[in-house]
Amino acid sequence: MDCHQRRDLPERFGLWTMAYSRFFKWRDVGTLLKVFEHLREDADYESLSIDSTAVKAH
Repeated sequence: MDCHQRRDLPERFGLWTMAYSRFFKWRDVGTLLKVFEHLREDADYESLSIDSTAVKAH
């Protein structure tokens, strides 16, 4: 996904810069961690999928 795809959000999310800022704010104040912890509590683990993404390091 390149930067242009990330900027092409549905209108209901507002400007891409707001979505970007909101994501990092949620990360910094612990909101994302709380969401993931809640989702983990509800997981049944009958089906499990692992995604591996390769990123080139410079």
